[in-house]
Amino acid sequence: MMKILAIIGSPHRGETYQAVQMVEEKLKSLGEVDFEYLWLKDANLKDCTGCHVCIKQGEEKCPLKDDTAVIEQKIMEADGIIWASPVYVLSVSALMKKLFDHFAYMWHRPRFFGKYVMALASGGGQFKETFDIIKLNSVSLGMNFVNSLGVPHFESLQPDMQKRVHNDIDKAARTFYRTVAAGKQPSPGLGDLIRFRVWRINAIACADTLTRDHRYWMENNLFNRDYYYDVAINPLYKGVARLMEQVIRLFLKKVYVGY
Repeated sequence: MMKILAIIGSPHRGETYQAVQMVEEKLKSLGEVDFEYLWLKDANLKDCTGCHVCIKQGEEKCPLKDDTAVIEQKIMEADGIIWASPVYVLSVSALMKKLFDHFAYMWHRPRFFGKYVMALASGGGQFKETFDIIKLNSVSLGMNFVNSLGVPHFESLQPDMQKRVHNDIDKAARTFYRTVAAGKQPSPGLGDLIRFRVWRINAIACADTLTRDHRYWMENNLFNRDYYYDVAINPLYKGVARLMEQVIRLFLKKVYVGY
């Protein structure tokens, strides 16, 4: 059975919740789906203080002792993730941003490989910036970004526009379901390969200060690989990423001590 986890960044059961419910209904019409809601408003998530303990020493050393580890485990147990947030000032809600802040250590040590993501945003119609934030965080944590779905103020729409939104939901849900069901790890794009090499440079240069990062890269033999997992890589992308690594090394050496 497919397991989908909807992480809700809204502080109330309004338009975002209604949009996710419509996606849930469609997904369940396509096959056996276990659908779970995780309300960030009900989670114990304290404000990140930027102490960097999670990055330097390990996430288990975080002094806040909140529900970050619980949420991480729920994501690990799911096949697909729906990040659902209302648009607040052209961004995600504070609740969702708070979770992204807590997952900062995973930008250094990504682990959500094999998890597929849909970004869902509700609001007046300007969704791009919100989608960009969700996508960047998702891929940086190791997730596979599948698609995005913007749902404007549904109850305020004319009937023909409501029909169009229903069609958008139908299409997005079908694409998401098929991708999760296939379970195929995608080949990384050029940006993914460059990002991988930047973090590898960082793990090498900061071996004495970011010991947890260095151990992660050593234990997973990532210093000798082209990407986080075995997959076919476009040779052109690989070559460009290799050249970009040299440029980035020169830049970091010019700007920072230790590189």
